[in-house]
Amino acid sequence: MVDIGAVAIGLSATIDGGLEQTARFLESTGSYRVLRRLPPPHEYGNERIFTDLCVGLVVDCETSSFDQATMEPIEICLLPFVYDPADGSFLGVLPHYHGYQEPTRPITEEATALHKITNDIVAGRLFDLTEVYRLADLCNVVIAHHAGFDRKHFEKLAPIFTSKPWICSLEGIDWKARGARRRDLQSIVESDGFFYDAHGAVEDCRACLSAIFRGDRFIELRKAGRAVTWHVFAKDTNYALKDRLKDRGYFWNDGADGRPKCWHREIAFDAMPDEEKWLMENIYKRIAIEDLPIEWREVTAFNRYTSRG
Repeated sequence: MVDIGAVAIGLSATIDGGLEQTARFLESTGSYRVLRRLPPPHEYGNERIFTDLCVGLVVDCETSSFDQATMEPIEICLLPFVYDPADGSFLGVLPHYHGYQEPTRPITEEATALHKITNDIVAGRLFDLTEVYRLADLCNVVIAHHAGFDRKHFEKLAPIFTSKPWICSLEGIDWKARGARRRDLQSIVESDGFFYDAHGAVEDCRACLSAIFRGDRFIELRKAGRAVTWHVFAKDTNYALKDRLKDRGYFWNDGADGRPKCWHREIAFDAMPDEEKWLMENIYKRIAIEDLPIEWREVTAFNRYTSRG
């Protein structure tokens, strides 16, 4: 049991020494955990960026609604950073771009409740596409904490993003193994001992950068980005078997993104024979393996999460 009197004495003794000393005292009791505000990343001040170093680009966008059919990006941030490709060490950030844009339809109340962006804030605003293209052209790799969501919006906004390799920090790091309760940025940052104002594009980019550059996380993320996997599209399946496909890890694609309208999943190269066997035995019974109505597509960082189909 904590001695409240001792805590009070300790607080009075440390309060004049600064808030950080007070925070450390509270933590020393074993009964408190103090979260610090996430500090901004340090800037890169060297001229080596175009020689033996690389530039990464963390991106994030907020949208006008949660409806996949009508949502439009209304806030974006592109945060470039410099890293050493030899060991993956973070060397600092470059000036970022942040902007708003008025959508063709009003922002929904549900969306505003999440990101606090109102129609008045974006009225008459347009993204600076010249700056967006400049930063996209500068970078070697694009990182987002939900690349499956962000990539399609950035590709529509600036087609240069279709030619860039993308890595997803949500999927590319085993956050559970690293102690995070959940995989969202707020939970990850809190597990690291910090807090920040979430659901703003700038702060989310900074939080993502902080999350991936602790310990050897960026090494794990880069390894995931280099992985070559295969996308299997299972066509002409029986509707009655949808739950079996879901349990196997398949997702339904409606065909709107240009890819086949069918169930699909991504697997490792060496898992292909087992996947074909499972499909033959559980979904396409009495069909020879060479006649299975499935399609395989190679997946790399250049086409993973893309909206091009």
